[in-house]
Amino acid sequence: LTYTAKDGGGNSASLTVKLTLIEKTVSDEKLKAELDKVTKEIFTEGMSDTDKAKAVFDYVYAMKVAGSSDGKDMMLAAYNALTTGEGDSYSLYCVSYYLLSELGFKVTGVVNQTGTTHCWCLVDMGSGWYNFDACNNAPKAYKCFMKTSAELAKADSRYWSYSTKLYPPTELVQKF
Repeated sequence: LTYTAKDGGGNSASLTVKLTLIEKTVSDEKLKAELDKVTKEIFTEGMSDTDKAKAVFDYVYAMKVAGSSDGKDMMLAAYNALTTGEGDSYSLYCVSYYLLSELGFKVTGVVNQTGTTHCWCLVDMGSGWYNFDACNNAPKAYKCFMKTSAELAKADSRYWSYSTKLYPPTELVQKF
């Protein structure tokens, strides 16, 4: 697809993007059923949004890091991890993404910029964007629950290396 914009002075700019459509291998209903099982298990009456996000973090963090996904089909990766209790970084990111989205939070994905395939979420529960990485193989067993990019750079700048200019800012400092 090529997008072109022209201004009144006759100046123009174009951007071409490649669009790849992937056929669904897991239905919305099957994934939703697995997500519902988890939310019934980990949420209790009266939990705050922060408590729910922490419950998602703890649930995914307890999953075994194993295997390898193709990194292309979020629904399949999440479904497989939910039904087997294990997955690679991408799969655990996908589980986090869908569970946090089910809560109504704004969520986007981040990919490590050092050439590895490590992925995690940025989440906004209404108070700004924070890093949320429930993959339990982080350096020094660092738990990345609602961290700013500055906090991640101090913890391990290579493992969580990403261009902060490409994502919403995470520079607010609020303790969770």
